[in-house]
Amino acid sequence: MKKVKNKVLWIRISKKREKNTISERKKKKRINRIKNKLKYSESKDKNQNKRIKIEYCVPTNFSFFYNTDEVVKFFNLIISNLKSIERKGKGKYYLFNIDMKNVERIEPDALMYLLTIMRNSNITNKNNIWWKGNYPLNSEVKKLLIETGFTKYVRTNSSNIAHESETLQIKYGNILDPNVTMEACNLIIKNAKVDRTKVLFIRETVNEFMDNTMGHAYEKNTIFDPCWYLFVKCDTDKAVFTFLDNGLGIPYTVKKTLIEILKDKFYKRNDGYYIKSALDGEFRSETGKSNRGKGLPEVYNNVIEHNIKKFSIISNNGIFKENTAYESRECFFGTLIYFEIDFNNLRKEKK
Repeated sequence: MKKVKNKVLWIRISKKREKNTISERKKKKRINRIKNKLKYSESKDKNQNKRIKIEYCVPTNFSFFYNTDEVVKFFNLIISNLKSIERKGKGKYYLFNIDMKNVERIEPDALMYLLTIMRNSNITNKNNIWWKGNYPLNSEVKKLLIETGFTKYVRTNSSNIAHESETLQIKYGNILDPNVTMEACNLIIKNAKVDRTKVLFIRETVNEFMDNTMGHAYEKNTIFDPCWYLFVKCDTDKAVFTFLDNGLGIPYTVKKTLIEILKDKFYKRNDGYYIKSALDGEFRSETGKSNRGKGLPEVYNNVIEHNIKKFSIISNNGIFKENTAYESRECFFGTLIYFEIDFNNLRKEKK
């Protein structure tokens, strides 16, 4: 090392040395960062190779109300696999491929249920499961799928079709949300050309469903994270409502007599009977609270008075459709409700 006699020169050299050491440190940090990135990408590639791919071929008629048993069976297979993966714990990675290419009919009810399963898998299994899928080859079915708002909740390379103003795309929440209800009512006011007083019963109906979801559908552990889903579409002469809650279902949350409990245990369950019983106004709330069990009869009263049409419910093994209750072979986890509002009926003056 040279002996520095001049003080000014010594200061200049020391600054240069300091600058060199700082640049060397930065260089080392940059090299380490690149190495870490390479390690991460390698581990990611290893995980990709370890992923177990499971194919699910979606039924051609992808609708609960028009193809109940087949669609429920399809979803129950996915739920069964998810439970099995959860029991096995960490270490393995899965790719669930939802193949929709052959679908010829699609309804928002099935898409809502697919969304709730996907959301729930992300909550319970975190990074163990990846979801992948494709669009239906049928262009009309693909358009309907995008118009429901399903693609807003998943990553997609395809650009979304701007949804029509007469559609309230899929909304979800875990509390009674008056803003969503108001949005649905405003949509009907606009398309039916009626004043706000005509849609008060619709607001009360949707609020009742949301309130029921959070009121007693989750008082016991369920397989899903507590949530409700709503979709509304207006045609030229009617509005179509689809509502889903992924709770225990009406037959599990009604209060049963001892005889009914024994019948359930030793004979075939009659879930359709319990749905009809809850609608007819029998005091069926399992909570025992006086404010519970009154909402569904009020909703059903609107069905009797023809304010609501084509009112249908699927819950557990029970189906209630067009005033008839019957049983399904497959068990649906939750409660799915469908009904229509006739615009001509809304416009009529009540006597």
